[in-house]
Amino acid sequence: MFTATMIAAEEEEEEEEEEEEEEEEEEEEKEEEEEDGEEEEEEEEEEEEEEEEEEEEDEKEEGEEEEEERKKEKHPSLGASRDTAHL
Repeated sequence: MFTATMIAAEEEEEEEEEEEEEEEEEEEEKEEEEEDGEEEEEEEEEEEEEEEEEEEEDEKEEGEEEEEERKKEKHPSLGASRDTAHL
């Protein structure tokens, strides 16, 4: 009877260890998924920031081009000299 009790205790201990290992694995998987999600979020934020910067740069360039056009309209001779100056 003593050995039966010992065997039962060992089996119970092994089951508990297996359950603990499974819980640890699940926790690790959960953490990895969270990290992956955070990385994805960061990448998306970076992409959005880059797009915004590009849009701002495009708007700035458009504004500069419009300003140049207005200057040319006011002073056609200046516009012509500027156009040929870079050639």
